[in-house]
Amino acid sequence: MTRRQKFATAYTDWAAGAASAPLGLFSFLIGAAASAALVNANDWAVTPVIVPIPTTSDDQGVLHNALCSNYMAQGFPDVNYNDVINVAVQVRPDLEPQIRATPEPEFNSQVQAALTRDLSTTQLQMDFLNSIVPLAPQDNTTVSNAFASLDTVDDPNVWISTVDALISQVPSFTASPADKNTLTESFQILRSSFPLWSEV
Repeated sequence: MTRRQKFATAYTDWAAGAASAPLGLFSFLIGAAASAALVNANDWAVTPVIVPIPTTSDDQGVLHNALCSNYMAQGFPDVNYNDVINVAVQVRPDLEPQIRATPEPEFNSQVQAALTRDLSTTQLQMDFLNSIVPLAPQDNTTVSNAFASLDTVDDPNVWISTVDALISQVPSFTASPADKNTLTESFQILRSSFPLWSEV
């Protein structure tokens, strides 16, 4: 994958995770489905390094990468609700009842919406984020600066450290606990997606 393809995939995954979190959906599940759907829709021939499963991690980025890599390794020809749910259960079998309770219409709606969003610039990314979690001015600046710096990053390790630094600042944001959770979980996906596609 080119850098721009990895960048587009990472932000698609992030946005899907951010949009689905307030709905009570699993961010990692929606983000990974959007990722696989984007790769399939563009016919990008990729095989990411497989993340071992099952896992007990609660990090949405770790879960995202585990679901994505194992879904693709199992060779599904497309992205559909039943297959994604089944692989998500393989990733976190202890959460099977909750995972299987994910509503199919919401799943389909969120994945399709992720594929049509234009997130190609920092301004568009921030407009989208503020539609999900309205940020206080100083917090908006913090996130915007981090996103702007990611726009030039090619090294996966620099990407990870940049997003980890952003995640570490979320607890000090002026936001509700639920909004902070949405931000943290979506940023975990953003942190993890770019390196996943860098390993193909």
